[in-house]
Amino acid sequence: MAGRQITDRPATLEHFQVGLRRFMQWLARFTPDLESFAEITREQVLAYAAFLETEVSPQTGRPLAVWTRRNYLAAVKLFFQQGAEWQWEDMPDRPLLLDSDQPKMSCFP
Repeated sequence: MAGRQITDRPATLEHFQVGLRRFMQWLARFTPDLESFAEITREQVLAYAAFLETEVSPQTGRPLAVWTRRNYLAAVKLFFQQGAEWQWEDMPDRPLLLDSDQPKMSCFP
């Protein structure tokens, strides 16, 4: 995170932190026996993506916007991607989320 503080705007870092925190909360709730990041599967991350489709914004009381869901998933993807690039121990040895897994932005309301 310290390296990102040099290059990213504070709002970008905050969105990253919120997205990652939401994923960690979901993991704690739905996979409480998880002991390491290396145990996380693609199926679990996709289940989290599906869960986000049912989540409601506490501010609006409406379903999370596509943009919000995309940001949350981008934070998860970036965390694991950079963890692998930086050769952190305890990271999955494969990508957990692909660009094609992101919610699609609609051209129509």
